[in-house]
Amino acid sequence: MADKRRICAPIDTVPPVGNPRQPCTAASGRLGGRDAMAVRPIFLETDVNPQATGSSLLEMNGTKVICSVYGPRQSHRRQPFRDTGVIDVEVLTSPFAGTHRLAPGKNAQDGELAALVEQALLPSLRLDTFPKLSVDIYIVILENGGSVLPAAINCATAALASAGIPMNDLAIACNTVSIAASAPASGADQSQQSLWIDPCLEEEASPDLAGSMLVTYMPTLNETSLMISTGSAPPTQVTEAFHTCLAGCLSLHKTIVECLTRDA
Repeated sequence: MADKRRICAPIDTVPPVGNPRQPCTAASGRLGGRDAMAVRPIFLETDVNPQATGSSLLEMNGTKVICSVYGPRQSHRRQPFRDTGVIDVEVLTSPFAGTHRLAPGKNAQDGELAALVEQALLPSLRLDTFPKLSVDIYIVILENGGSVLPAAINCATAALASAGIPMNDLAIACNTVSIAASAPASGADQSQQSLWIDPCLEEEASPDLAGSMLVTYMPTLNETSLMISTGSAPPTQVTEAFHTCLAGCLSLHKTIVECLTRDA
């Protein structure tokens, strides 16, 4: 006897598998035909969490990050006496953030991201204005579409500003990847490398990836708080990548300032 409460599936069915992401190469170019020096469109909104002192939501195409800031308040951890305040950064990647589902809870990558975010934000904060107190920063990566570390830093910066935390300047992060020419038939110089700013996940997974660089820049102070470089490249290429990151930081700084002024 058939179960009348069930809806029978069609005879011809296929599993719901989406289109797999293919890595970008030097021959295929950037995803969507984006210019090498073009930053992805950014959406930023503050005060998205009414229970937090300050919060922000940042979206850059496939990358979505939300940040909540609490404090300054008494630290929930037992710490020795300090003349200055401290910040406590916690990063959590959602299980559904990537193409493969992750196990719930923290992982090693989250701890590494939290340490880098803290290192990038510390020089921009005036910790001497709230001694013996702590500012707790909670970052959740909702979707990882590439360049997740600079997105987390920029999202945290906007959340700190919306919370009214005393700051020396806004810490803005941007990264680039170096793509080596990999088309022998075209006659291109194998040592030639091109820079792609604000790479997406497919560009970060390129088989032609030769290196990467991330810079956190404070435009008003004209200082950098964090710089990470991987791979090998001639000095001229490193200098070009550094100035490219600075240009991207200035472009993002303008957008973030406009958002903070709008939501003030």
